[in-house]
Amino acid sequence: MGDFVSIEISTNPEEMAQQVYDEIAVGIPGWEQNPANLETFIVAALTRLMAEIATLGAQASQAIFYEFGRLIVNLPPLLPTKAVAASTWTMIDNAGYVIPAGTQVVLSSTGSDQQGFETMNEVTVPPGSTATGAGEVSLRALLEGDEGNDLGSIATLATAYDFVESIEVTADSDGGSDGETEEEYVARLVDEMSLLAPRPILIDDYPPFIRRIAGVERAIAIDNWDPADDSLDNVLTIGFVAIDEDGEDVSAPLKEEIQTDLESRVISDMVVNKGAPTYTPIFVTTTVRCYAGYDAVSVDAAVTAAIQAYLDPSSWGVNPLNQTETEQSLSWRNAKVVRYGEMWSLIDRVPGVDYVESMTMGTSTAPAGTTNISLSGVVPLTRPAATGTGISVTANEAA
Repeated sequence: MGDFVSIEISTNPEEMAQQVYDEIAVGIPGWEQNPANLETFIVAALTRLMAEIATLGAQASQAIFYEFGRLIVNLPPLLPTKAVAASTWTMIDNAGYVIPAGTQVVLSSTGSDQQGFETMNEVTVPPGSTATGAGEVSLRALLEGDEGNDLGSIATLATAYDFVESIEVTADSDGGSDGETEEEYVARLVDEMSLLAPRPILIDDYPPFIRRIAGVERAIAIDNWDPADDSLDNVLTIGFVAIDEDGEDVSAPLKEEIQTDLESRVISDMVVNKGAPTYTPIFVTTTVRCYAGYDAVSVDAAVTAAIQAYLDPSSWGVNPLNQTETEQSLSWRNAKVVRYGEMWSLIDRVPGVDYVESMTMGTSTAPAGTTNISLSGVVPLTRPAATGTGISVTANEAA
């Protein structure tokens, strides 16, 4: 197993204070530390604070890598688990009984080595039977840890049920674990990191590699896509699209660079294809009513700007659920529909708009559509049509 190199940080306030005193003595010849001097009190107070900070720093080193491994490398920690065992229960007669879930049992290998267990599920012994099926009653330790393992030679009912005659554990309990300490996890992370290679495996792994290349703002990869005929049934094939910060398709030389980089990372049989987005201009005509106190001209401009921003190819398909603004700007869900309801809601939320009186949209001038617009292409992007004939907004003053 690999070794995690800890950072050696001094956390002793007395040692820190002595270092300060030594430096003062060097800078001020003849100076001697005196417990009654003001500077001694100041140095002592400051080094105590420094020691607290240093202690946090020393402790945080492994904790930071623990979270890095868990959240970024996706290496789950080995958590504590409870031991389990299978058992067969014999009743006092054949009248039929129910063993409730959570019934507690004490398992032991000796008189002093005992652990509490409970039944994991409800088990029914039907009338006419005097026992459960062999190993039918599953038991689980009440506490996590390996101390619950290798028990079972003696089984005693802890919950008072007078209909149970005996309990036989079919095999000693096992599966209990103390988990791993933070130190053990970080050491395992070191080994795991040595196995990682910078190569895409899943389809969602490709965009981060593409975005590493200068000139690419957003990227998307489509599984089994051959852009030559837009077929989507090609095994061991991916097609990619990359756009710049303005939402425009990147240049041919840049696509070649991306393709070459990806081909150097994927398995030898994988085909990497260069694709391009399909742009669709969207025309919108809307009339809104302003709130009292809002200038209609300003509201008109704000609504126009909101529609243009929504349809801009640089932001079309951004995932609003991503946590940070940076994550949102880099995300790209392959949105293939301009939804009428979303456009209406977008306009209605613009500051100064009381309500939307009417709204139509389409892919040509004088749009009359009041339904969703399905976009063409495997990787579609929208463009806001030019203002005036394309994006037409009428803002009416408050009634």
